[in-house]
Amino acid sequence: KGSAFWGVDQDIDTFARWIQRYIPNHHRWNSPKFIFGESYGTTRSAGLAYVLQERGMQLNGVLILSSILNYGVRDAGFDQIYMTYMPSYAATAVYHKKAPQPADLAAYLHQVREWTRGPYAAALAKGHNISDQELDAVARQMSVYTGLSVQFIKDSNLRVDLSRFRKELLRDQRRTIGRYDSRFTGIDLDAAGDSSEYDPSDTGMRPAFVAALHDYLERDLGYTSELNYWPSGPNINRAWDWKHRPPGAERPAQVADTAQDLAVAMRQNPHLKLYSLNGLYDMATPFFGTEYDIAHMWLDPSLRGNIRFGYYPSGHMVYLNTDALKQMKADVAKFYGDAR
Repeated sequence: KGSAFWGVDQDIDTFARWIQRYIPNHHRWNSPKFIFGESYGTTRSAGLAYVLQERGMQLNGVLILSSILNYGVRDAGFDQIYMTYMPSYAATAVYHKKAPQPADLAAYLHQVREWTRGPYAAALAKGHNISDQELDAVARQMSVYTGLSVQFIKDSNLRVDLSRFRKELLRDQRRTIGRYDSRFTGIDLDAAGDSSEYDPSDTGMRPAFVAALHDYLERDLGYTSELNYWPSGPNINRAWDWKHRPPGAERPAQVADTAQDLAVAMRQNPHLKLYSLNGLYDMATPFFGTEYDIAHMWLDPSLRGNIRFGYYPSGHMVYLNTDALKQMKADVAKFYGDAR
């Protein structure tokens, strides 16, 4: 039954059991072992690293591309999600020339990160107790970084949802921007709306993925089906069980945070390496959120050198940018070589 597979822990167990069958069947116990997860696959990979280790199989490395490790950050009432998006808003505003054009984008985004952790985080923590002077100062700096007007930011109480940012940034051009990749632009019927009517970075690539998969299945594998292939959409994961039991917990949490699992795996196996790969224009899983989750794994200083980060001028699917794909391929190959 689908319920045996449709869930965080059910999914991790399924993949673990498959790997446990594959390794002995192909006599690969002494081969280097890496798991590469993308998007939700990063949630899976972090949990898998721990489960496989508990079952007697250690990994050499885990690679996470466009990560979401902790779904709790998306719960209503928490301010962390607004800080998570801030550096991505800044990178996007620079790309669309709605913000100052820095000579060094990496250094500029480091500056945005520091401001987000400092004055912006402090302002959000005060809620409606913030003074008018601090509200004005933070809104003005936020306007510089995001390209949005000071008044719009104030009206949003310094908390600009992603859907509103995607609609507002290029409103004067009657354009919206993408979620998977904020470099993409789209045109809505209603230019005065509060949120974009579709994701141009999704519609811009989805038909190519659907066609490529069907062509591969039918021509290369000789498999035909009347079923539709849905790379994304409202019909995906409706029955998904999001509860997850982290290591040592007596009962499952209501939403998954598998960064805890990965942290335990890395503490128990000090040779386990982690590579976080990120698109600068990814609004689905912004890179600052990944950095936050990894920093809150609370690894001992002796283990922090096992982590490396890669950043690319692309979106959620980094490989859609051909130049970024080549660089990422080279970086990943080096990681495999270094971690063996």
